[in-house]
Amino acid sequence: MEAMAQAVGSAFNAIAASATPRTINPKASWDWQWHLTGGETPEERAKSAEMLRHAREFVADMARGQEPRWLVIVGLNGCGKSYLAERIAAWVREHGREVYARERAKAGREDLESLWTYAQEGPMFRRWQNLLTRLRQGEYHRLETDCRDWFKVIDDLGVGAIGADGEATGFAVQKMGELLDWRLRKWTVITTNFTRRQIAEQFDTRIASRLIRGSNVVCDCEGLRDYSLRVEAAQRLAGAEVAA
Repeated sequence: MEAMAQAVGSAFNAIAASATPRTINPKASWDWQWHLTGGETPEERAKSAEMLRHAREFVADMARGQEPRWLVIVGLNGCGKSYLAERIAAWVREHGREVYARERAKAGREDLESLWTYAQEGPMFRRWQNLLTRLRQGEYHRLETDCRDWFKVIDDLGVGAIGADGEATGFAVQKMGELLDWRLRKWTVITTNFTRRQIAEQFDTRIASRLIRGSNVVCDCEGLRDYSLRVEAAQRLAGAEVAA
């Protein structure tokens, strides 16, 4: 496990040191690449490095056998939250068997083969709005699955929970609270456009509190522009260099 943790850290360090502009391939297996466009401000480069560091530490903690926790990534659309969460999920699909074996051993379960197969059947990446839509249709078994799974990405938490009157619906707040209650002390990555203050004000202060419970970590991506805007900035810079 320690060797795997060191390998993960080495990969991150190498990429952080040599990051160059690239095109994202969302279907690629986890390669720990990061989407710098060349149009980032120094502050945006620092924020991107911070996001990468938090992801590295989360995966390294899994590899080292630390107690399960959450990584909550907060930021505007297009800043890279979902991309990074997808990469973590891809790593878990490839390397998570060892982590899963350790978690089941703690629970006294020995039937690893059948349990790992079962664990792989459910989606590791869950979009909150899709789950909320299914719950409104009465498919409550989906919430039970997402509560139980040993690892889960919950993408865009809070989207679709605000009604036409601008207020969060009681049903959405209730189900969000149930999901997060059950996922405490399980490996979980959450992405959201809402800050903790907005979650407290628009949903529930108890939900906002759960995000920082125990060893959970919140990565704030405020100030990191949409990827497309950074691409445009890089193109303008390139054009200015050619003109010069």
